[in-house]
Amino acid sequence: SSQLRVFWAQNNSLTGTIPSAVGQSWVLGSLSLSSNQVVGTIPEFVSISRIWGLHLANNMLTGTIPTTIGSLSSLAYFGLAGNGNDGRTGISGSIPSELGKCQNLYYLWLDNNTLAESIPSELGSIP
Repeated sequence: SSQLRVFWAQNNSLTGTIPSAVGQSWVLGSLSLSSNQVVGTIPEFVSISRIWGLHLANNMLTGTIPTTIGSLSSLAYFGLAGNGNDGRTGISGSIPSELGKCQNLYYLWLDNNTLAESIPSELGSIP
């Protein structure tokens, strides 16, 4: 497995999708791909319980927020803002109630997408 702990590549011209292998990295602590031209959906981050920062804002991501996000027990910063800029659909669907399981979540940026439905009450259980 990879020993990569932090991968920050914000404010570049990166294109393509986020490789699914990124969601399988056991030691990754922070991933920032904000302000690029990344497309596709958010991968299932199922094996990286140590990740504390996930910054995917201001790209061209679509689809929904995976419910497996709730398994990221160390997640403190989660940014998806701005994927719906310039008339794009961005992240859609509902805010998953599983985010309430992220007991270390401190910052949550979801603005400028096309999220619908209500804010899950489970977010109120985050200390």
